[in-house]
Amino acid sequence: MDTSLIISVEDLSAVAACLGWGTSTPVLYRDGALHGPADLIAAARGALDGGDALAALKSTLRASIDARAEECRARYITQGAGQAMTYMRKADEARRMVADITAGGAPDPAQYPLLCAEIGITAPTLAEVGQIVAAQDAAWQEAGRAIEALRLGAKRAVDGAQDAEAARAAAHVLWPGSPAP
Repeated sequence: MDTSLIISVEDLSAVAACLGWGTSTPVLYRDGALHGPADLIAAARGALDGGDALAALKSTLRASIDARAEECRARYITQGAGQAMTYMRKADEARRMVADITAGGAPDPAQYPLLCAEIGITAPTLAEVGQIVAAQDAAWQEAGRAIEALRLGAKRAVDGAQDAEAARAAAHVLWPGSPAP
């Protein structure tokens, strides 16, 4: 017997995760409803009613929040582990160089190899490169702080949600640089 269940896409994802459904599961989602054999539709109803779907939905939403936070970070920084390490080292060199200059010293180029690589590209002098990199790092720290606070706050709110509607609402985040709704 074939039957159907009205269900949102988010709840369908949660039910599928909860029940271990894959691409070979004989169900079809069309026009806001799940269609399939009665036993699978009954299992979906049970997952929705039993709370297991809420736990699966929360897991899906938490992963989505992390992915969207990473997309937001990509508006500010280049992705990749090697690039992140390079940025961290350049920021460290810039902080040390700015401190040296502030203390009245002259920067020794041998102490700042990554900054020296940018002379003539980012700015004409080592001191100017260091100041620009330090300013970029400070701007990233502010953006990164805001993104991390939103990410962690949204995940905490999702975890505390009592139903699917509240969980989905908690996962809706207006990320920095995103257009207003």
